Amino acid sequence: MFPVRRKKSERPSLEVRYDIDTEQYGSKTGNRLFIPVNIFRDREASVSKERIHDIYLNYGYYDIEEITFVLPEGYEIEALPPPVNQETSFGNFQSTLSMDGRNIKVVHQLKMKAGKYPKEQYEAFAAFNKTISQNYNNRIILRKTSR
Repeated sequence: MFPVRRKKSERPSLEVRYDIDTEQYGSKTGNRLFIPVNIFRDREASVSKERIHDIYLNYGYYDIEEITFVLPEGYEIEALPPPVNQETSFGNFQSTLSMDGRNIKVVHQLKMKAGKYPKEQYEAFAAFNKTISQNYNNRIILRKTSR
């Protein structure tokens, strides 16, 4: 069972921690590994042609995900996704990646605000969701060293 910590307060929270050890993560092409930054989120950005009704976000939430990868022996980083900080009337999204020794730390923070938004804001809402989806689906690119 995975350790779970619950915090009962005015702003309740839940923390789940677990470790995954695998040698089959990502995809390999030539001397490069493509590592997905967040396999725990599968958020598709769907956009309809025309919005008929207002946008209702029935509840707000704040998710923070921290994922740490250990750089495999014999590989170096070729590319990390750039940081993102987007603030909208619907919510905020931040994505950062950093290095500490052989550890790559990914932090995704998503705050969605409850509320009713006019249908005319749908294009902005769809763009915000597309940014989130693209960042959850980003890849870290590693290159095999020639040592």
